[in-house]
Amino acid sequence: MSNMEKCPLCSGQIRIEYKNFSYNADGKAHTIPNIKYYVCSNCNERFLDEESSRKIDQFKEE
Repeated sequence: MSNMEKCPLCSGQIRIEYKNFSYNADGKAHTIPNIKYYVCSNCNERFLDEESSRKIDQFKEE
């Protein structure tokens, strides 16, 4: 997904955004900074690449 140009759902243009990823675990809120998202300019669907998914998984395992 690293070279995604078109949204697989609606064929809209994809832009890259870096945002915080927030989740709750064990009754606590957690935030992972600067996660890369591929965002469709048409439907606003967000996608993660393998690197971002791995970063989230590693953070959750700590």
